[in-house]
Amino acid sequence: HSHTYIHTSSRLITSYFFWVQGHHQVMSDAMLIVKANAPNGTGIIIPNGLDLATLNGRMFENFQVDDTTGVPPGSDLETLEKEYENGRVAEVHSDGCSPNTAKFNSTLAAFLIGAQKYAYYGCTQGWTLQTGWDAIVPEYCS
Repeated sequence: HSHTYIHTSSRLITSYFFWVQGHHQVMSDAMLIVKANAPNGTGIIIPNGLDLATLNGRMFENFQVDDTTGVPPGSDLETLEKEYENGRVAEVHSDGCSPNTAKFNSTLAAFLIGAQKYAYYGCTQGWTLQTGWDAIVPEYCS
């Protein structure tokens, strides 16, 4: 059984590697198409969990000060502070989050410390429109 496990595991790793490569290529190609068709080449691509220098946007999928699973791993706060300098739009998202909770307060505070021009924050319970993406939170509007 251990041989099967190793074989299956290496196949999953190989499949993931090719998926990541394909994801990078699709996003890079999309950026070229958007820039070519947007007024003055100003279109924006903000992909989930992908940090490519060729893109002009970045999404922090689960914003954390110590994001060990991020791409790249490390301090999302420090990385966010550099996004504007790099000429990129930043979308900061906190998952499993509801307004007026400790997670909301801590991630919003960290965002406000690191936010530069063209940085946006969202706090939701999941990844569908009905899990908070369509909600208007009074703290965002003040």
